[in-house]
Amino acid sequence: MEYIKTVNKKKQIEDETKRAHLFRQDRHGFKQIGIVGDESEKKAFINLIDSIVDKDSKGEFVVASRLANVGEQKEKDLFGHETEDDIKELERLNAELEKQPENTKTLLNLGMLLSEPFHLFDLAIACFEKAAKIDPKDPQFPFWVAYFLCMENFEYKKAKKMFEQALLLDSDRGVFNHFMFYVLYEINGDDEPQRLKYLLKAIELQPEWPTPRKQYITYLINHNDFEEAYHELKALRVAIDNRCKNKRIGPVNILEKFYFGASGFFDCEVERKNLDYIRCEIDKKKKTSSTKKFY
Repeated sequence: MEYIKTVNKKKQIEDETKRAHLFRQDRHGFKQIGIVGDESEKKAFINLIDSIVDKDSKGEFVVASRLANVGEQKEKDLFGHETEDDIKELERLNAELEKQPENTKTLLNLGMLLSEPFHLFDLAIACFEKAAKIDPKDPQFPFWVAYFLCMENFEYKKAKKMFEQALLLDSDRGVFNHFMFYVLYEINGDDEPQRLKYLLKAIELQPEWPTPRKQYITYLINHNDFEEAYHELKALRVAIDNRCKNKRIGPVNILEKFYFGASGFFDCEVERKNLDYIRCEIDKKKKTSSTKKFY
């Protein structure tokens, strides 16, 4: 762990790290990893990487546990916002995998941890891909591969194939249908004829999950169907009120569980404030549309 630091010069670290695939690109640009220390320390770390890296994958997972500190200096912004507890959990999962390398539950937990808070998305995807090979009947593994390909790597066509695989295994999950709607839009734009059916299916399957209904309202606004947008906003308000009234504030699907993170619950107050914002957006777009002049 003490052999790692952030550096600015790519050349200095290119040879040491390329086989471990530790370069990544995200919305914030490149994060570069380098090795410091004397020659014996460098050699020891290179040997460690060589012993871990799986030539048939993007890079093994144990490497990630060595990326936390530089001696006593904590590099909190190296990949994300990991804590000491996160680092301990990462090491615990790595140790479990060394004993049981085909434990899909451990691979899933490790993939989620690598994605958040460490933001090592390529390594997270590799975890889910490996789990999918071990258990090809579990739909959550292709879903998470697709999710991070889509949301972090912007590889929408690859993501579409994996979402399709997840839907073949389980077509009755709202979250799978919701993301097929999203990725079809990213590939084909607003003219994609099939995408709306996935969004409506997601709403049907999970009416108390706000995200797909919010996107449907946006879709209606963009198509100037304001009366239907108001109707859907009312339905969304009822769904949120029912969820809060009945204290169903835990996650309703795997994606909410991921988003809630440490808070672990559905925030009723925030969701209700969002409803007011959506109402203002509909009012504003409706007013703008009605005052346009046509020549």
